[in-house]
Amino acid sequence: MKMHKELKKIEGIVLKSLDYKENAQIAYFYGHIGRFSLHVRGSKKIGAKSSAFCETLTLAEVSCTDSEFSSFSGGEILDSYNVIKNDFVKIQVAMCMLDKVYHLSDSITDHEIGYKFLKDCLNYLKTTNCPKLLLIFFEIKLTYLLGINPEFKKCIYCGSSSELSFSITEGGCLCHTHQYETLIDLDKYELSLLKALYYTKIAELTDELLKEISDELITKYNQLIDKYYQKYIEYLPNSKKIYYTLCK
Repeated sequence: MKMHKELKKIEGIVLKSLDYKENAQIAYFYGHIGRFSLHVRGSKKIGAKSSAFCETLTLAEVSCTDSEFSSFSGGEILDSYNVIKNDFVKIQVAMCMLDKVYHLSDSITDHEIGYKFLKDCLNYLKTTNCPKLLLIFFEIKLTYLLGINPEFKKCIYCGSSSELSFSITEGGCLCHTHQYETLIDLDKYELSLLKALYYTKIAELTDELLKEISDELITKYNQLIDKYYQKYIEYLPNSKKIYYTLCK
């Protein structure tokens, strides 16, 4: 007697897909359970409905076998994010977000929160006029979920909250007394804007807040965030390099 494999339903966002054998693909999703992969048979065939579930930046509820090598068994597309895909800068920003989640998902401390945060940022990306600034918001807040968040509120040495500047080397803020012989990466004003981004909830984020940040400061924040990730998690995704090339 043939045994039927148990099916389960999971919601997730397609982070990327890889070709597998002749007509299949392996689709990598991120959902409330973390990153998971599905074997999608026949997705490369012309006209295959399953191909939509392998398209990067797609939100779907999928049915799959509950096994070590899970197979796709059907599902429903919840959002294709076409507004993002049809905007050159927004799709590059989205790819940076997805690439970071793909490579760092094992380090995310709470997937329930992480998945909601990713979905909320992608939803905001659909309507914002400040996509480059949203990427900075996403990356600096992601440090919290990765357990490498910097100290923004007080000096890491004495706890003082006055006259603070920021140092990548020290992983946070330093007061005037403890800034000697240390490279300061952000002054008081630059720090205040980045701190505001870090502590702003996605539900409270507005383009008015984002527009306070100049193009020159966007460049400086990007450089700082990249260096911070490289120092504390040793990672700089290729998607960010592509983003810099295409979205100057």
